[in-house]
Amino acid sequence: MRRIEPEEAKRVLLSWREAGFHVDSRLMQEIGKQGQLYVLRLEDQESYLSLIWQESDPARLLTPPGRPRTLRDVGKRFLECGHSFESLSRDLGHPRTQHHPEWFAKCLPIDADFNYSKFGWVAIVSPNDSERNQSPAGSFYLFDGMHKTLVLTKHLLKGEITYQPIGALFLVPRRG
Repeated sequence: MRRIEPEEAKRVLLSWREAGFHVDSRLMQEIGKQGQLYVLRLEDQESYLSLIWQESDPARLLTPPGRPRTLRDVGKRFLECGHSFESLSRDLGHPRTQHHPEWFAKCLPIDADFNYSKFGWVAIVSPNDSERNQSPAGSFYLFDGMHKTLVLTKHLLKGEITYQPIGALFLVPRRG
């Protein structure tokens, strides 16, 4: 793990944005706030799959209340229910408190042209007590990178690709 200054993080993220990759404006704002930033590598698939995924209405059908939310857990639910990004990008008749097709539509181009060279960093923070209790096998909470991590997880769990180490930007203390 290597500490970096906010200016270096912004420079890297802006270069990715200029190359045409999505960089969330919320992340750009958060890296300028008081605290430290570290870059680390998630060296193996188990480290990656232990990241704790979001719990929000657009993708609630993959994160039922009270159920673990590591990428492994969410990916298994995705596959066991027979979902695809194409199907989830359509109205399935679920209430808006469980499914937003437009959220999953953003996964379609990532899935269709998945390439590690386009992955970039994920942003992570320490999990809070509730997240830790809900996902005891979890390591860090994903602050940013939800679409691309769901796509990569699907590919890994289906055995379509081999894991390659990815970079993570660790924000301390927890933001957001």
